[in-house]
Amino acid sequence: MKVDNEAGSVALNRLHANGDDLRSTPALEDADRELRASIAAHGLLEPLVVRRHDEEWCVVAGHRRYRALCALAAAGEIADDAAVHCTILHDDVDSTEAALAENVVRVAMHPADQVTAFKRLADEGASTEDIANRFGLAKVTVEKRLRLGNLAPEVLAEYRAGNMNQEAAQAYATTADPEAQRRVFKAVADDYGYHREHAILAKLQENAMRSDSALAKFVGDDYHDAGGAAEITLFTDYSHWTDVELAERLARAKLERIVARLREIGWKWAELWDGEHWNIHQHHRQTHPQRHRRAPTVEEQAVLDKAAALGTKWEAEGLDYDELQPDEQREWDEASARADAVAEALEERTFTPEQMAGSGVLVYLGHDGEVVLKEGLVRKGDPMPGEAPATTSDPAGAADAAGEQPPPKPKSYSQKLKDNIMGLRNAVLRDVLRENPAVAQDALSFSLVLALFTGHSHGFYPDLPIAVRREHNPRLPVDGASDELKRYIDDPEWQPAFLGQSQSIGEMFEAFRELPADAKDAVIAEVCCRLLCDKPGGEDAPFDLHAAIAQETAAAWAPRLLAVDEHAFSVETFWKKLRKDQIIDECRPYLGDEWATGAEQLKKGQLAADAAQRMRAHPDWLPKGFHVAHPETANPESA
Repeated sequence: MKVDNEAGSVALNRLHANGDDLRSTPALEDADRELRASIAAHGLLEPLVVRRHDEEWCVVAGHRRYRALCALAAAGEIADDAAVHCTILHDDVDSTEAALAENVVRVAMHPADQVTAFKRLADEGASTEDIANRFGLAKVTVEKRLRLGNLAPEVLAEYRAGNMNQEAAQAYATTADPEAQRRVFKAVADDYGYHREHAILAKLQENAMRSDSALAKFVGDDYHDAGGAAEITLFTDYSHWTDVELAERLARAKLERIVARLREIGWKWAELWDGEHWNIHQHHRQTHPQRHRRAPTVEEQAVLDKAAALGTKWEAEGLDYDELQPDEQREWDEASARADAVAEALEERTFTPEQMAGSGVLVYLGHDGEVVLKEGLVRKGDPMPGEAPATTSDPAGAADAAGEQPPPKPKSYSQKLKDNIMGLRNAVLRDVLRENPAVAQDALSFSLVLALFTGHSHGFYPDLPIAVRREHNPRLPVDGASDELKRYIDDPEWQPAFLGQSQSIGEMFEAFRELPADAKDAVIAEVCCRLLCDKPGGEDAPFDLHAAIAQETAAAWAPRLLAVDEHAFSVETFWKKLRKDQIIDECRPYLGDEWATGAEQLKKGQLAADAAQRMRAHPDWLPKGFHVAHPETANPESA
């Protein structure tokens, strides 16, 4: 049976480190500062473990505490000979074993218990500054722990039980509203089964905006000047702007001022772009700025003249660069570099007044909040600057010549609705193509022919129906779509069975060649479906290769979408995004003129709901944006 070690006190100036500290990895400076503050405020709560050596005492365990005591003595906060509580080891106890046992057997306090203890101190009246000073912590650290201590009880209990990590707990603590924490806590648990930091933050910020978002950076101080509220999160580098409507209104007003200025300086049109940035050139053609050289300023001309004079001087002397002296080489290098910079600055690219009068500008925000101007764009159907407008010999054209104006063409769908329809249209086209491998293979082969033999560089022909590289083909989301439709559009990942990570490329190719013909056809069809570009349909669509592919499969689209979700075209996804006249125009061929007459008296919300309900009785109906162009109906100007 071991004899108990003794407890006693030893003067600090009689203690010495034994040079055998098992903690060879130093603690962080913040941790050492916290320890010194704790000892100064509360005394030494855990005795040092020491052993007598002659007339001195060696510290066996507790070297960090010993160094903290020495630092306090050096600072004059305790006496050099202050009595230190110690556990004195007997001679038969191994020092290394004792030091290891003291460090290993100890169980650290769970962070949830730490924050609860901090909250108790605050509830008892201790200020944030007082707690920070007593424990040697930064004030913001105390604020964070107190915020964690104010988590909703069920969230804190889950953290204490080990069912979420500290990052997830901090995500919940980004809001001080316990009801918001409870709501998101339940939603995240229901959706994911476990608590993910990113999912928590996303749900907490559904009705807020991050201060480092592109729109917030663009609006800047105008938001606060207009009385916009912000919630400090403590655990992130950004705050939450809670008045999203105000921020969006300020941003739109600021952008519209830019648009107005662009119109004033001579552009034919300028407007805000709300669609996908990569999709701009599917709806516009591009005219490019003209390159010209402006006259140099007096200072710029002096730089050019100096470089020319040096070159003329050394050329007259018959000297090459390598024959110059080092200082002459340095002089030439500096002069020529400055002249090159001036020459580059003199080369300008600007749009001519004629180009501006025949083209326009789209304005949108970049990823970092900067304003992006896409200049020199020509809407498809409009003539390029310098081209004569397209003429027509149809009766409408004759009426124009006679001075009669044709009826105005109805406005088309909004760009956002066009994108919604395009996402759905191409999802069902991909799906049906899988059952038509012959069409898929022909489309894939012909697209590669176009890519390789039409003279376009970089292996990507912009008008192909098939993306040569997968990154050219992002999936378009559909606002308001059901979960079933989202999964259908997302096109979940699929891996051919013959692609094995442990096989070489050659072995995988042999496995592919050995596939039965129908299995090989299915693989090629899948490749075509995954590379199929999203392109619009409808009345303005050209009869191109994409339309030709669609024409082969369009009969199966409506029943296929109906099988996925009978409410694919709901009020949210489609009907409320139309104007009243567009809703009536969509439904009139199916519901009749009598219904259309009564529909004109309804408010738009009522009309959208009524149309969505009635058109479910017509499973063969698809929006006009689904229509497939035919050679005899396609708009040649949109090609």
